[in-house]
Amino acid sequence: MDDESWIGRDLDRIDEWERGFAERAAQAKMLAERTARLSATVGEADGLVEVTVGSNGQVTDLRLDEQICAQSAATTARQILRLFGPRSPLWSGSTARSRPRPSARTARPAGRCWLG
Repeated sequence: MDDESWIGRDLDRIDEWERGFAERAAQAKMLAERTARLSATVGEADGLVEVTVGSNGQVTDLRLDEQICAQSAATTARQILRLFGPRSPLWSGSTARSRPRPSARTARPAGRCWLG
């Protein structure tokens, strides 16, 4: 082996490492972008309250059905807080029962969690 043959092999190895790092960085960037778009929506089984949170846990949507006016503000507040409670599917990673809306109104989008 001559004195300079090892340089070529080492440079090739460094180039391979560099390509590997670049590929992993691109994959990490793609994963971060996909994660940033994640959201979760939970709602009460009666369909009166629905909350959506983004990937950082921030509330991105709060939907109150018009029929919410038929109940007290205290009941509405309890429903909203229950959606954020420790047993909420938002934090547990589990999925609650998926149910159709109890009336003929607009159907809930698929893939959402409803608390009963």
